[in-house]
Amino acid sequence: MISSMDSWALTIQTASCFFMTGVILIIQRIHYPCFAQIKIEEFSNFHGQHTKALGSIAGPAMILELVSALWLSRWGEPWWVLNAIGVCSLWALTFLVSVPAHNRLAKGFDQTAWRRLVSTNWLRTLLWGVRSLGFLFAMGAGGFAKNLLS
Repeated sequence: MISSMDSWALTIQTASCFFMTGVILIIQRIHYPCFAQIKIEEFSNFHGQHTKALGSIAGPAMILELVSALWLSRWGEPWWVLNAIGVCSLWALTFLVSVPAHNRLAKGFDQTAWRRLVSTNWLRTLLWGVRSLGFLFAMGAGGFAKNLLS
């Protein structure tokens, strides 16, 4: 039987994964490409607004996603362990690759930093997308996700 905490963790994990998949797709396909279109003299202000706004949206969702992934992984089931590894990988990519690129861009538009941000962000986009597809499969396979917790 699934405890209420497990049920909440499953709901939070699934919702935050889908939410972040949508966020990362919009950022990757629309927002990051626009960085190169901003006037050089306006870029630092634009970038500051971007990081502040995105941090307030993505930050809480990523924290909820991490906590719920770790909670669900304690069962030791391969799906949840792999899912938690995926979330931890996303955090590592974010803080070891994306944040340093953003730190360089905070000083002004830098073509090299921008290209690195866009190219490496495809891996984060892929990870969130694959995890979302995994959840769709899990939900469609006779309640597979909930069965993993029982």
